[in-house]
Order: sequence, then C-alpha cells, then structure tokens
Amino acid sequence: MSEDNVVPTSQKGSFTTFLKTIASTTADLSTLSCPAFLLEGISVLEHTTSYMMVPELLFNINKESDPVARMRAVVAWWITNVYQSYGAPFAGGSSVKKPYNPVLGEQFHCTWPKGGPVESEVHLEAEQVSHHPPVSAFYLECPEQRLCVNGSIFSGARFRGTSVRVRIYGHVVLRLQDHDDEYRLTYPEADLRGLFTGQLFAELSGMATITSKSGYSATINYLPKPWFHGSYHMINGFVSPSSSHNVDNALFHISGKWVGRVMWNEAGSKTQNLLLDVDTLVNTNPTVPPLEEQGELESQKIWAPVTAALRVQDYSTALAEKNTIEEHQRALRRQREADGTPFQAVHFDNITDMSQLIPENDICEETGTVISYYWQHKRMLQ
Repeated sequence: MSEDNVVPTSQKGSFTTFLKTIASTTADLSTLSCPAFLLEGISVLEHTTSYMMVPELLFNINKESDPVARMRAVVAWWITNVYQSYGAPFAGGSSVKKPYNPVLGEQFHCTWPKGGPVESEVHLEAEQVSHHPPVSAFYLECPEQRLCVNGSIFSGARFRGTSVRVRIYGHVVLRLQDHDDEYRLTYPEADLRGLFTGQLFAELSGMATITSKSGYSATINYLPKPWFHGSYHMINGFVSPSSSHNVDNALFHISGKWVGRVMWNEAGSKTQNLLLDVDTLVNTNPTVPPLEEQGELESQKIWAPVTAALRVQDYSTALAEKNTIEEHQRALRRQREADGTPFQAVHFDNITDMSQLIPENDICEETGTVISYYWQHKRMLQ
C-alpha cells in the first residue's frame, strides 16, 4: 500500500469522529462530510471520463456487424468501465477515495482529439442536474462514427457493520446509429471495505445488466468473497437471445476477475477465450481546457482551491475551502426558493416517459410524487 493510504496524524481525530458518525447513522451517507484526506481531489462529474478512457473498446463495438459479437464487445467495454470506476485505484496501490459532490449546475467538458487509439474525435459534457436526489448526467458523442453514450446516475450509501454499501441508481444508454441498435446498462452495487483503517477498497456485488434493442441481454454477476474460502473480485455471467436474462438460453458465458482477466466460452463448450485483460489496458486521457479558459461553473474551476490544498496535504485549508463552496451553494438555493425560480439544467432534459426508463433504477416515489432519475441530453443522436 502507498503512503496515501495511511491516516495522517493531523487527521486521526477527525477520522475517529467520522467513524463514530457513520456507525450511528441509519440514513444515506452519500452527502456526509468526510475528513479531507479521504477526498479524491476530483469531482464526480470528472469520473464520467471512464466511459472513454480505453477508446478502442468503445470503437470496437461499432465495428461488429453481428449482434452477438457486438454484445460481447459491449460486455467487455462495460466491465472495463466498472473497473475504471472502482478497481483502478487500488490496483495501482492507492485506496478508493471520495470525489467531490458536484454543486447544482456544475459542468465538466472535455475532448479526446483524433489520433492514436482515438479513431474519431469524441466530446463529453457532464452536468449536475439535480440536488435532491443528487443526479449527475453526462453525454459522450462521436459524430463521425454516429455513436453516443448518455447517462444519469447517483449513488446512495449506507453503513453495514464494517463496510459501506453503495448502490448506483439510474442507467446508461449506448446508441449506435449505423446499426440501429441501442443498449441500456446498469451498475452493480459496491461495498467499501477497509473503512476502519482508512485503506478503502471496493468489493462489488449483485448484478449489472445490459439489454439491447436488437434482442439480446447480458447478465454480469459480481461475486463477493465467501467468508472462509475463495477469492475477491470474481464475476460470472452470460448473454442470452432475449430481454429476459434467462441463463437456460445462454449463447455464451463469461467468468474471471473483473480486476484481471475475464474469459468467455460458447454454451456447451469448455474452450475458454479471452474477453478482457485489464492489466493490458492503456488509458487515454482527454483534453480539458485550462483553468483560465473554464467557466465559473466548471468542475475544476469550482474546486480548484480545495484541490490545490489537497496536493500539498494542507487538509485544514482544504476542508475550509470546501465548506466555503458548499455554504455558497446553500445560499444560492435559499435565494432561488425565495425568488420562486427553480433551477433549470442547461444541457439535459428530465425524462418521464416510462418506455425509456428502468423502473427499479430510475423511479422514486416521495409523498405521492414520482421522480425520474433519468436525464437525456438535449441534442442526443436520434
């Protein structure tokens, strides 16, 4: 483990208080303020770059004319995205840390210029579209290849004895115009372990699903380590020719480690084929405008004072700057309420059409009101 996994001496008091707070809280922990040394130094919105960090996996999907092979490519891309979000930090020797909770209206913009593994230029726009619930929406588009990725997600977190269980609500849509195909994708759950030492890592559990317009579905089961034997980070799953996710009709199966090698084999065959080896993946970082060219609502501009303090491990200043930003946002919210002017997202529209939603992931009912978590970019490719 690297040095950034050790609780700094100056933070031990606040870390102990933090542990006592989460242990006594039964409500959602996602908005709880944590000690500054546990902050990652980037916003949740910047994590949406994970969908394009290994460009060839996304472009490979568009090259497959056969829908079964295309679904296999989608599965590889989706497992990689989950790895980028949860596995890459501790695979590199660091602990999982908490990103900044975006302020309402916060935006993040970046581009992957054409060149190298980036076959065609790709643009990403992300925006914090809701405060309650705290929904982050994003849109990735490659006009030349006529493909896009649209999603809106937020996470809820609860204490579970020795870990924190994180559930990701919402879903992601991958649209391929040239194939007249579309995929709806959901995330597994995560347990953040190592909480009492500050050396956090994610153990995933539950099921991620992929359903395609072309009539195929994938089920990916993330398997927690058994108590007395077995290994961490195992997965299995299958692809079937329907939206029912029925293993009895499986066309092929997948198995392996989502932080390592994942294999696939055709139904009825024992021959194992490599689907994915995350150790061989090479990330391609996007181009982000320099701070002086960013607008006042862009992620890196908003959080710059906090990030600067974290880089020099000045945790007192980092926490003070973070509190200043969050208090300013509370004042803006109170002003909007007083003026009767509700917030309007710039780039996204809230979708309430049930045919476009996954009810168990996208719908919340509060005091008789149905709230949709799904937001779509105003100019999403049709």
